[in-house]
Amino acid sequence: MLNLKKRGTVYYAIGTLGGKRVRTSLNTASHKIAKIALEDLQHEILRGGKSSSSNKYFKDAVESYLRRNPDVSNTTCQYLAKFTKICVIPLSEVSTQGIEDWIDDRLDEGVSGATVRREMNAFMPVLRHAQKRGWMDDVPSVVRPADGEPRLRYLNEQEYEAMFLQEQCKSKGGAHNYAWHLAHILVNTGGRIGELVQLTWDDVVMGTNDPYIRLTTRKRKGSKKSTRQIPLNSIVLQSFNCMLSSFSTRPPKTAKIFPMWLDQRAAGKQVQKVATSVGIDDFRPHDLRRTFATRLLNSGVNPRTVADLLGHTDLTMVMRYMVPPDELKRSAVDSLVMAQRSLMQ
Repeated sequence: MLNLKKRGTVYYAIGTLGGKRVRTSLNTASHKIAKIALEDLQHEILRGGKSSSSNKYFKDAVESYLRRNPDVSNTTCQYLAKFTKICVIPLSEVSTQGIEDWIDDRLDEGVSGATVRREMNAFMPVLRHAQKRGWMDDVPSVVRPADGEPRLRYLNEQEYEAMFLQEQCKSKGGAHNYAWHLAHILVNTGGRIGELVQLTWDDVVMGTNDPYIRLTTRKRKGSKKSTRQIPLNSIVLQSFNCMLSSFSTRPPKTAKIFPMWLDQRAAGKQVQKVATSVGIDDFRPHDLRRTFATRLLNSGVNPRTVADLLGHTDLTMVMRYMVPPDELKRSAVDSLVMAQRSLMQ
């Protein structure tokens, strides 16, 4: 049998099994994860030793990778689920050319370079994990596409008025009405749509003089979840109260606020329909988060405060939202003329 032994901060599998002497790192400092990995390894050895790449598929690598890395983000899991469906060839047949062709196809479909990079950032660690397990000889060398220019789109005043200040926008009822309320909450809290779709009524605190919601996210793969509190203004409170009024009794605290959508993509499509219904083109739900930040910054709110509300740890990302309107640019240039005239006097 194999035993767990800790060497430094990492657990190892050591012992003899199936006539083979084993001493291999399990690449984890977690005892719980190491036990799972040990069972996985013993099962493989008893089946005839480490399987070669010829009879291992990407889905096998994904399952093993997720067992070893249980804290990967929901977004990464969604990417991997998609790859599992389309990558159905043995790991031995995964090649640089095949991956490069797939990247070209994605770009030809109009998918942004930044999105393809995120997909590859989920895909490639699984291949490296498969190599460590001995399921493939080499990990293909792939050049990820450039990020390109960041999207700076936000709603101008006319678009904002059309989407949020006209009652007919929410008059269709049903999912459209809930999407309209969701859009209101997005543009007044700066939350990510994925954070809001997961909200429960326990995350909404309204019966105080300082109402707020708790938004929870995992900023990067493998990191712990972080929670921040966002104060609620009267507009958001009105949306929450409107949704509560549709219940005969107050829903349980553990109930989701938006149970009709299983994930952020489904909710995003409905919010997109709301924007389309009032004539807003080139719209993505994340534009509402950008609108929230831009309106605050243009109103003179301190960038550090905006960063905290958005859940950013530094100001680098916030600077992307600092898109001054044309009238401020004109005022800035005209101020040079005024300064020159004052010097000439």
